Amino acid sequence: TDTIIATSEFQKKIILSYGVNSSKIILNGDNQNDLLFEMRNQKQYYKRKLNTELSIRKNDIPILMAIPGINRIHKSMHKTYRNSLVSIISVLLKIDEKIKVIAKVHPKDDLKNFIYLKDISNNIILTKKYEIPYLLNISSMFLVNISSSIIDAMFLGVPVITYNLKNL
Repeated sequence: TDTIIATSEFQKKIILSYGVNSSKIILNGDNQNDLLFEMRNQKQYYKRKLNTELSIRKNDIPILMAIPGINRIHKSMHKTYRNSLVSIISVLLKIDEKIKVIAKVHPKDDLKNFIYLKDISNNIILTKKYEIPYLLNISSMFLVNISSSIIDAMFLGVPVITYNLKNL
């Protein structure tokens, strides 16, 4: 190996512990972390921008829910999957009338597969337009099945609740 790229000093120390010569290690950083630092440092800017674009008022309580990809669920489970999503969202909306559920559809899915969620309440914002870190910036809580975005939420200080629709 001519060169090894490390994303942090911590990772570099681990690589060095395997006896790799330090001259072969290049510290590069992680572009995703750069985005998260930007999000955290400009939170108010992004919050104002997205709240306006998504029609979220000052007193609303936005809760981000990452909708797991339906394309990875066996067809025999679609009805259960759909009923579970409706149930989770319905329970959330009963907690407080100011709750707005931002239902973020997986990038590989089509919004039309989730239009039924809009029938539950006017307090549901169905979107696929924004990346998760931007939506986390305006969210009071993050509900997610399983995703690397959990780390993003933790970095941004957003509480996370995981749920299971696939019996994983």
